[in-house]
Amino acid sequence: MLGGMNANVHPGVAEAIAYFGGQKLLGQAAGAVGQTTVHEWLTRRRPVPPSRAATIERASKGALRAEALSSGENWVRVKCAGWPWNGGKPLIDPLP
Repeated sequence: MLGGMNANVHPGVAEAIAYFGGQKLLGQAAGAVGQTTVHEWLTRRRPVPPSRAATIERASKGALRAEALSSGENWVRVKCAGWPWNGGKPLIDPLP
């Protein structure tokens, strides 16, 4: 079940799967991640690593936000000419 009907489904990952057209295609967009790993992200068995979340945001040209995929991090945005979406490149701030 997608679309938030199941509390164990990660809504950001479900949106990314829909955006790219399937788990396998999301895995490719995330940088050669297997379908099993994407399923584990979807079912919250494993968190989406911040680097993969940023890669997915870049692949979607900003349509998907890293913060929605890896929400447990302290994200900040830094203006970057190579990253024109969502106010800048998503980075993790190591300080609270």
